[in-house]
Amino acid sequence: MPKTRKITVIEAMERVGLRGDGALLVSACAANTVGLGLRPKGALSYEEFDRQEGAVTVDREIIFYCDSPGERASIGRAQCFERHGYRNVKVLDGGIAAWIEAGLPTEKEGKH
Repeated sequence: MPKTRKITVIEAMERVGLRGDGALLVSACAANTVGLGLRPKGALSYEEFDRQEGAVTVDREIIFYCDSPGERASIGRAQCFERHGYRNVKVLDGGIAAWIEAGLPTEKEGKH
């Protein structure tokens, strides 16, 4: 299995874009384990993503983010999806902390 690719917050922001067909930015953690209470604006909670997973093709770009050291949760979630045949899965390098540090827009968890 290839090593899960990490991308920067700038790359992620460009890939997600404003159109509905861009990459999906998804929390790798369940809602009750999210520490900061913030997510990138427009990102999906894992539960929101899970409800639509059948509608997401294996070629759709999915970018997982988390707030765990070394992106452990994101890497684990991405590898799980890769094992299930998803071909375009990435991890947000630095997680939500890098997103916030870059000054990119956020929203409170559960506000999507």
